[in-house]
Amino acid sequence: MTGTKTICRLIYSSARSMDCKDECLAQIMKSSLWKNEELNVTGILLHNRTRFLQVLEGSKSFIEELYESIKGDMRHGGLSLRYFEKVNERHFSDWHMALVDTSKIKYYTFISEREEIQYRKMLNADISDYSDDGMRMLKSFIATS
Repeated sequence: MTGTKTICRLIYSSARSMDCKDECLAQIMKSSLWKNEELNVTGILLHNRTRFLQVLEGSKSFIEELYESIKGDMRHGGLSLRYFEKVNERHFSDWHMALVDTSKIKYYTFISEREEIQYRKMLNADISDYSDDGMRMLKSFIATS
């Protein structure tokens, strides 16, 4: 389902259910990969023991449909929509879904002080850094960690 439709980016954060263990994350990845490929949705799911932060990119209608489904998922709660805007480009175009445990990321890759501050702000759901620069930095940092 490709085409020249307007691309939107949606970012939300949520509290991870205490019942959502590693098997749960594996299931999220498995279902996300096939569904997102079918819908031409790309993105990343960042997580730690207590929180999720997800970036979804795709056509507005598919992103809205996915978000409605995600809101009903019992593996997390307290969803907070952080960003939902039309964008000029995808930053995760080659990832139908990436899963990253942020508690295991080590700063042994090059990251400037400004980028580290920007990254921390994004993980703490500070919407001021959900810009194109923020998305580029996030993908670069995650891809090289």
